[in-house]
Amino acid sequence: MRKDYCHYFDKNLQEVFYAYQQAIKSKFGKDADASPFHTLSFSIGFSFKYNMNGGSCHVHLMPYSNGTAIDVRYSIAQLAMARCSAHDKDLTVAVERILGTSAQPIELDEELFMKNKESGTAQCSLNQPMQNPSLQPQMQPVQRETPPVSHTQAPAFAQGQSRAMSSTPAQSGLGRFCVNCGTRFDGDAKFCIKCGTKRQ
Repeated sequence: MRKDYCHYFDKNLQEVFYAYQQAIKSKFGKDADASPFHTLSFSIGFSFKYNMNGGSCHVHLMPYSNGTAIDVRYSIAQLAMARCSAHDKDLTVAVERILGTSAQPIELDEELFMKNKESGTAQCSLNQPMQNPSLQPQMQPVQRETPPVSHTQAPAFAQGQSRAMSSTPAQSGLGRFCVNCGTRFDGDAKFCIKCGTKRQ
């Protein structure tokens, strides 16, 4: 059985992806399987707090011009017994603390969202947000394109396995991620620890 929870953050795709990855590790002690900037997946074992046994959680992400839409999908054998909403709330709060901003709950056509996510486009419509009606007009889709990478030093995901949004971190003025391979810079590092590209 399946249950979906949809959110929207006014942060770029890379920031939201890394925040979810960090939150999954810090909150649930899991190293999520990742298709970078695309999907994060982790298993849900037995938990007295959430009463979930034998399931999985998949965090699907899609970039928009002013932020990122997320579909958190739970696949659980005994959905009626599971407290998915409590699990999603704890995960979302952990991500909000990392990003320093609040998530907006939104309503998505989940199947259309997944279809467009797999094809690398953000053409599906986001319905009216439940808490912030003014957010809707700003959600304009953007096309994804693969960022430039060095084929000799790029990590595996950058060699054709990732669909990153067209706006790179450097273009957005953040300078927190390597423009070549997408790796997060640590502190005041001047060069990327993965590929050696100079920070911009």
